[in-house]
Amino acid sequence: MADEPVPSQSFGANVPASTIELGTMGKLTASQIDEYFAEHLPYRTGIMLAHYRMARTPWTGDVAQLNACFIAALVTGRLFLNVVGIGKMRVGDDVVLGRFSPQDADVMVDDLGGVPIDPAALPLADRDLFLNFLNMADKAAATSPRP
Repeated sequence: MADEPVPSQSFGANVPASTIELGTMGKLTASQIDEYFAEHLPYRTGIMLAHYRMARTPWTGDVAQLNACFIAALVTGRLFLNVVGIGKMRVGDDVVLGRFSPQDADVMVDDLGGVPIDPAALPLADRDLFLNFLNMADKAAATSPRP
């Protein structure tokens, strides 16, 4: 297992697991990281692509299916942002983009061998886009849509 490739910090190249100290990758083993990249990320990406494809042409199917797919895509997108370290935080009376504060069971980018994104380093337009997206995902997750 030690010689199986795991994603490097650049996410573009694979390196043998034996070259990475497991202590620096957080709570996941090399095989769990492989599983995350092989199964979890493609599944979640598929959720987002399903909505994208459904919404590109006039929808003639059940509107409830389109709405459910939209909400699933929002919640999945929020998960992706959280995994790379992007979340929201309260500053006084305002809610602003900030570092995501994970719970013990949350898988984060550093658990996968990567480096979290510093939201403050993002361009203002990206910060606004991500904050609005996170707000929309939170609202979608908190409400019960009706067809």
